[in-house]
Amino acid sequence: MDTPVVELKDVSFSYGGPRVLEKVNMKVEKGDFFALIGPNGAAKTTLMKIMVGLVVPDEGEVKLFGKNVRSFRQWQKIAYVPQHGGQINLSFPATVREIVASGLFGKAGSLKGKSVDEAVRKAMATVGIEPLAARLIGELSGGQRQKVFLARSLVGNPEALFLDEPTTGIDAESQEEFYGLLEHLNKEQGLTVVMITHDIGMACGMANKIGCVKSGKVDVHENTKDVTEDHIAEIMGYSMKNRRQTER
Repeated sequence: MDTPVVELKDVSFSYGGPRVLEKVNMKVEKGDFFALIGPNGAAKTTLMKIMVGLVVPDEGEVKLFGKNVRSFRQWQKIAYVPQHGGQINLSFPATVREIVASGLFGKAGSLKGKSVDEAVRKAMATVGIEPLAARLIGELSGGQRQKVFLARSLVGNPEALFLDEPTTGIDAESQEEFYGLLEHLNKEQGLTVVMITHDIGMACGMANKIGCVKSGKVDVHENTKDVTEDHIAEIMGYSMKNRRQTER
């Protein structure tokens, strides 16, 4: 069996007060589409930052590809897309191609000249933004910008992709297109995807595993059919029936 992409053992964390995560144990296997759901303030972002080595837990062990995260050095294997693409300055005069190429910073290794150009072109082609290569990032729609951030994360050819609420603030059509890209990357190209989302329907329909984060705990479901409406209501703190009526 392949070594897990991510493994957390008895991980706990606090910001100096009560623990926001308590004795978390979970694994992300190679090829997983793992969705993390939970109410606002449930420490989902903190959990993801712990997974990718950006936050050090108070207790417990974090492994990436079988190595303790503290000694892990193969960072080209993972890509992390924070909320809103890391709050990029949209007034900065950078082109789409330049933004995508920035994803190679620190990862390019021996890539030079034509190899860099080819890697950038391939990443843009994968998400369908080649025609936008010369456009300034500030000229794009929210959906287009999110594709640019996705291409930037893919340009280094990672094995695992971590996304923190990637569809926040973009329209429904762009969301569907974005989800389709992720599904293709996961199923057709074997990319491991870990995503924080509030889109419960997408999570249940696309992910093969769902992690419900609440009150410092992570309840992992390896069969998404186990995530019933009642369970979702308990985790998210609302009635699915009332929510649907409100959205009409």
